[in-house]
Amino acid sequence: MPDKAPDNLSKEERSALQSLKNRDDIVIKKADKGSTVVVLDKEMYMSEANRQLSDERFYKKLDSDPTKEFSTAITKTLDEIYTKNMPGMTGRPIVSAIGHPTKKISEYIDLHLHPHVENLPSYLKDTTDYINKTPSTGLPDHTLLVTMDFTSLYTNIPHNEGIEACREVWDSRSIQIPSTESLAKLLEYVLKYDNFMFNGEHLLQVNDTTMANWLSSLTHI
Repeated sequence: MPDKAPDNLSKEERSALQSLKNRDDIVIKKADKGSTVVVLDKEMYMSEANRQLSDERFYKKLDSDPTKEFSTAITKTLDEIYTKNMPGMTGRPIVSAIGHPTKKISEYIDLHLHPHVENLPSYLKDTTDYINKTPSTGLPDHTLLVTMDFTSLYTNIPHNEGIEACREVWDSRSIQIPSTESLAKLLEYVLKYDNFMFNGEHLLQVNDTTMANWLSSLTHI
């Protein structure tokens, strides 16, 4: 058997980590961006979470967990799409048994959106892309370069408007496979079957999309 890898922490560091882990007055989470770790006062964390989740414009409390029902509906639609739109192709509908049933189809929808997003005149992939698209003679005089950030960018995508924008994009395709209706139905599931549990309560996001959702392309459409 291979030798056990040496511990890269001292005894004191290991003890400190265990002490933090055992505390029930703090919440330790991975930061949304980067690889840092955030330590929060649990009471403040719960208060802020409940403040946001009590906004009935975006969230609705549920009496039970609808994941099984959502999964059944998604699987049925995937079966129909496979039968109608993919004759002769090998494969099978994918429904994750570990995560939420919309995770895989959100990746699939993003796959069918991203090529169209990259063709938008306003699309910038990253800083290098911006530099490559900047005129070689430089920017016009008096140009001001600014940066901006959005408040809840992902969580401010209206469902119906987002779906209609994607319909318009998919209707412009030269090859209509899968059909626009099929993709729009899956997109509707991703946006409207966004249930989760917090602090023992089941909730459904009734507007916008979550940060963890794969549909980043929607922010560009």
